Amino acid sequence: DDDDDDDVDSVSSGREYEFHLPEATVSDVEHFLADSVSDPIRCVAINGMGAALIYRSGEWAYTSDGLSKKLKKALNECKETDDPPRYMALGTEGRYFLSFCNGLAIWNGP
Repeated sequence: DDDDDDDVDSVSSGREYEFHLPEATVSDVEHFLADSVSDPIRCVAINGMGAALIYRSGEWAYTSDGLSKKLKKALNECKETDDPPRYMALGTEGRYFLSFCNGLAIWNGP
């Protein structure tokens, strides 16, 4: 039987993605990913200019560009509490969504 479906190659690990970010942002993200060896990443948010990562421990990291001042302030303020961020999404024009482990959420946008 000459069934071509039996000859399908499969990829056993990894995926490749193409993205375009400023070179400084890529450098920061590579550093953040290296930190994830000991503390796995829970969430990655990218908006084309910047990136933010939330680690399983509740720690977080973000690039210096691409995040609004309001979001940076919210992240810095949550560092002083016991309510770490759980999920983050970044948009354009300073838009964002940030939820915390205690169930609260803040956002800027429509």
